[in-house]
Amino acid sequence: NLSETLNLGAVEASGYDSHFGIFYNQTQTNTAGWDNVYLMYLFGGDAARTFAIRDDGKVGIGINAPTAKLEIENTSAAPALKIDNDAAGQIALEIEAVNTTAPIISIVTATPTEGNILYFVDNSSSATARDCVAIAQLNPSATGATALDVTSSGGVTGMTLDKNVSNTNVSAATFTGLEIDFDHTVPDSGTATQNDIGINLDLNSATLGTSTSTGIDIDVVGDTSGTHTQTGIDITCTVADKNHGL
Repeated sequence: NLSETLNLGAVEASGYDSHFGIFYNQTQTNTAGWDNVYLMYLFGGDAARTFAIRDDGKVGIGINAPTAKLEIENTSAAPALKIDNDAAGQIALEIEAVNTTAPIISIVTATPTEGNILYFVDNSSSATARDCVAIAQLNPSATGATALDVTSSGGVTGMTLDKNVSNTNVSAATFTGLEIDFDHTVPDSGTATQNDIGINLDLNSATLGTSTSTGIDIDVVGDTSGTHTQTGIDITCTVADKNHGL
C-alpha cells in the first residue's frame, strides 16, 4: 500500500503558506517483501556519487545503505566533511548530547600507519591569549569526573609534550612547557579530611632482563645569546597548615 505525492513549487494548506522547491510525501503502510524503501535516491553511476534518504530518515552520502542518521563514505583524497565558518564569534560545530553511558564523540581506526588520529592546528598570528584545546569539567558536584584521561596500551610513550619556541619576534616573555594551576577553595563548613595532589605519579614496572624505569626525566638545554635562565623544576609553596615541595 503506497501513497505518493509530488509537488513542484508552492504548497498551500490550512490557512498558511508552505513553499517548497520540491515536495514529496510518501506513506508506506506495508513494506513486507520490500528490500529498500527510499524517500530520495540520486545515483551518479557509482557508489561514490550516491545520495540516498531512506524511509527511516537515515541519510547516506557516497553510500546507498546508511546505518546512521548521517553516514558519509569517502574513498577520495578530499575531506569527507568540511565546515567553513567565517562568522566571527560563532561556533563552527556544536554537539549537544544527553546521555550517561555512551561516548559523545567516538573515533575508531584500526589501520593507521602514520599521522595523527586527532589533529588540531592553530596557525593564527594573533598574540592574544587563547587555548588551542580547552577541556572543561565545570560541575563541582561531579567529584568522580576526570577532565582528561590518557590511556596507552601500545607503544613506549604515553604522552609527549614537545614545546618549541622561536622568539625572534618577542622582546620579553615567559615560555612554559607545562603549567599546572591547582586551586582548592576552602569550604564553608565541614571537617572532612581532604588530600590535594598536583601531580600523582605511580610507576609500576615489571619486566624480564635489564630494565630502566624513570618516573620523571627532565632535560634542560639552554642555547641563547644574552641573559637566560633555565629551570628544570620550580616549586612554590604558599601558606597552608603543612607545606611539602616534594
